[in-house]
Amino acid sequence: MCADGYSKQVMIAHDHCLKVHFAEHGGKGWVYTLTEVVPMLREAGVTEDQLNDVRVENPKRIFAV
Repeated sequence: MCADGYSKQVMIAHDHCLKVHFAEHGGKGWVYTLTEVVPMLREAGVTEDQLNDVRVENPKRIFAV
């Protein structure tokens, strides 16, 4: 989607809805997006500017009240 020019319209999220999702209970924890997903996106060719849009700018804009 970033390669097609949609980086300003995409966000990524990571749910934690069960106890087993938390690191202290054997899950991937809150850092999964940063430690696993972001490196995969970089390997796929997503630029730092696009990652900034997806991780910082888009949520900031969308959740502004």
